[in-house]
This record gives sequence, structure tokens and C-alpha cells, in this order.
Amino acid sequence: MINRAVLFVDAENTLDGAPLTLVEISGVPLIKRVILDLKRAGVEGVTVALDKPSAPIEIFLNRERLGIKVLRLTTNDLQAELIKEQNRGVLLLGGDRLYDFRALSALVNENLKGDKALVAVDLKTPDDQPEAERHYTMNDGKVIEKYSAQEALMRDLTGREVGADVYRGEALITALGLSSQERREYGRALVKAGEAAYFDIGNGFVQTIASRADVRQAEQRILRYVWKETDGIHARWNKKIALPFIKLLLKTPITPNMISVMGVFVSLAAGYFFSIGDYFSNITGALLSYVSSLFDHMDGSVARLKSMESAFGSYFETVCDFVYYFSFAVGISIGLYRATDNQFYLFLGVALLFGTLVSLFTISYQRKEFAKDPSKLAGQAHNVFDNAHNPVYRFGRKTYFVMRRPVLPYYLFILTVLNLLPIVLFIAALGANLFWAIQLYSNRLFRHDAASSAET
Repeated sequence: MINRAVLFVDAENTLDGAPLTLVEISGVPLIKRVILDLKRAGVEGVTVALDKPSAPIEIFLNRERLGIKVLRLTTNDLQAELIKEQNRGVLLLGGDRLYDFRALSALVNENLKGDKALVAVDLKTPDDQPEAERHYTMNDGKVIEKYSAQEALMRDLTGREVGADVYRGEALITALGLSSQERREYGRALVKAGEAAYFDIGNGFVQTIASRADVRQAEQRILRYVWKETDGIHARWNKKIALPFIKLLLKTPITPNMISVMGVFVSLAAGYFFSIGDYFSNITGALLSYVSSLFDHMDGSVARLKSMESAFGSYFETVCDFVYYFSFAVGISIGLYRATDNQFYLFLGVALLFGTLVSLFTISYQRKEFAKDPSKLAGQAHNVFDNAHNPVYRFGRKTYFVMRRPVLPYYLFILTVLNLLPIVLFIAALGANLFWAIQLYSNRLFRHDAASSAET
């Protein structure tokens, strides 16, 4: 894996009088977005190479504290900085474009084998509309392996280079001393000589930024990050409804954590209306429960679109999710008790609260101990459970979705309209306690998966 990158920045390149790299894409300056996306792709060390001094860019990078190194562009400085990495390879990028971090991730995880370089190209035609623009699709980037295929495509690939290439060894030392156009020609020469390979970015994208139209196009293309691999039909539908609000939030300074807090207040309001106990208050609570689930989609989507995903944000979102379940449990149990004077509903409420609390601790433990990325625990759990043959795991994998926030509000609303809230409370109490029991039981699977990953 490649864990170092150099971002070449032309300090004199401007848009509307401001440095191009500081132009905002959905509220995030281009250079910051590229750096954060490189880190999301797994690159640990990023060096920003300025071709000449630029106070605005340097002040911005120092203020943001992105954990990078800024160098004035001299060949000797870059070679000295990267000499230890020359055998592993370094990713070289231009600072005038936005890169799909999934394509970058595929590129930096590719094995160079015997090649001196991997030259990234985009083989899609302008008419292609990749599935990734419409819903979650794994990146399908790949090396074009056969030289005969490279040779046949040589004419068509001229001009298809996207400005993100991996070099190593002497080729890296040479490339560091070249301009962007010279590097492009150098990469072509290496491919033609059979010493490098082309890497097709597949359904990924690279958007050059040279005008306001390009900025709008980039903002449209990153909307693919709204979708997640774990989205089911309910989540996809919810996100389609929430998408206009997500676009609006991107234009504001509102952070994902602020959105999570707003969702908490809506959840508490839903619980309050459920606690009143009459039919129309329950309907209001069910509607607010659905609105709260939309906030749950919006906070994560805005975090991904603004490259603001973090371990703390993931934990905080989990806490907010469980506040929703707490409010739901307390509100419905109190409301049913008020309406019927039956203490059994209070017992179910306590059981649901207990199951929810233990589930919170169980999920937090698994995020800390087993998650490779705290924000992707659900996807990791899906993979682990899918590979298990134990009927307990299969049962949990097939049934737990009913209690997930994208799904629960739909059934809650239907059963509330039918005046069947006691059934909701019973199923929720049973499901919450089955959930934590199965999750604890699944720790053995996570440990086995972690051990297998360590061996490979």
C-alpha cells in the first residue's frame, strides 16, 4: 500500500481572484478536501509542494492543522523528503482538481508488482453515467494489465490521464523534478516502454476545477457519498427525501454534530407526544419519529460530503441514535400506562430501556475493539455475519434491520395508525434484548476476523 502523497500546487492559479486551491466545494476549500480525502483513502503522510510562496495558502494550511508538511517546490527538498519512500512508491497529484477518494483508495492499494509507475486514466466516455452517481457502488478501478491492451489503447488514452500517478524508485526521483505536463509525458513514455501500467479509475471520478461551472459539477458529483453500502430500500428512500435538505445544509456552517443534536430534540419531542397517551398525540409522535430518522441520515451524509467523518462523530451519532430509542421507550410505555393503567407496559418499558442501554455499551465496545473504521462498523458486521454459518448469526443478520432507525419509523407509524402500540412496545423490548445478546455472542466472530486480517 502507498502511504505517502505529494500534492503539487500552482500558487498563481486563481479563480475569481482567489487562489484556486482555496475555492470551496460544498463549503470545504479544495485543498483541504483533497488532503482529507487522501487520508480517508489510507494515505498517512501528505506533502503540499508549492511552486512559489503564497501567504494565503500557507496561512490557511497552518491554521487548519491538517497534519501535513508544506514545502516550497524545489527538487532537492522533495527528493530529501521522500527518499525513504522511493522503493514503496509515492502518489503524485495536481492541486487543481477534485479526486474521488474511493478511486484514490483503489489506486494506493494496488500492487505495483514490477512496474515503475501506475498512471491513472479515466476510460469513461462523456455520456457514461456511472451507477456510483445514483446509489452506492464499490469502486471498480483496476490495472490494465496486458501490454497489448495498453498498446492498442495508447492513442485513445492520450489526454485521458487524470493527474494522479504512483511512482517509485528512480522513476520517482525523476518525476519529482518535472512539471505536470512533463510528468504526463514521462508516464506515457514509461508505459510505452513497458515499464509502467495504466490504472483505470473505473466508476470513480476526477474533476478538474477551472471555472464556477466545474465547481458546480464537482458539488454534484460528490453527492454519491450520500449513499452507503449498508443502505436498504428504506434508507435509500429516506435519503431521496432528505437530499434537498442535505444540499441546503452544505451551504451553511452547520456541522454534522449540530444536525445530530437537532435530531435529538426531535426525538425527545416524539417521546413527549407518545407519553400523552391519546390517539392523535401518538400519530404526532410517530410522524416526529420519522422526521428524526431523516436527521439521522442528514448528519452522516453531511459528514461524508464535507470530508468531516471522525471517530468522535461516529460515537456521538451512536449516542444520539440511542437517545431516540430511550425517548421512544419511555414515551410509549408511559403513554400506554396512562391510557390503560396497566403496569405491564411499564415493565416492557424498563425492559426496552435495559436492552437499549446494554446495546449501546455493546456497540461502543465493538467500535473500539474491532472496527477498522468506527463509521463503518455496520458494513464490517454485515461481512462478518454473512461469512458465518451459525444459525444464531443468520437469524440476527436477517431480523435486526426491523429495529434500525431507517426502518422502524415506517412500521411504527403503520401500527400507530392501527392503534397497535402495545405490539410495537413488546416487539421493541424483545428485539432490543435479543440484539445485545447476539452482539455479545458475535464478539467471537469479530475476534476471528481481526486475527485473520492480522495474519494477511
